[in-house]
Amino acid sequence: MIIGPTPYRVPEGTGPNFPEAKITFTYEITEPQGTRFAGTMSGGKFSETIIGALKPRAYDAGIVIDVDGQYAVTRRDANTIDVCYSHLYPNSHAVSCFTLTRK
Repeated sequence: MIIGPTPYRVPEGTGPNFPEAKITFTYEITEPQGTRFAGTMSGGKFSETIIGALKPRAYDAGIVIDVDGQYAVTRRDANTIDVCYSHLYPNSHAVSCFTLTRK
C-alpha cells in the first residue's frame, strides 16, 4: 500500500492506494560478513544499495535498510525469508509484506 509517489509507483489517486500491478524485485547479497551483509535490490529501472544484519546466533530475524526505507526480516528456512518493508516520508508512505525465495 502506498500514499504518495515512490520511485517504483505513481499513485492512482490521493489517499491510500492498493496497486494491483506486481513488480518483480531482485535482491543480491554481494558482501556477507558473518551476521551482517550488503548488496543491491533492483526492480524495474531502479537499483538501491541494501545493508542488513541478522539476529546473532539464531539468524532467524533481522533488519535491512535501503536508500529510503527499512525491512523487518524473519527467516522461514535456509532458502525463504518473510519480509515487511516500510518507509515514512512527508510526501510518501509505503508498507508491504512479501516472501523472498533464494534462486
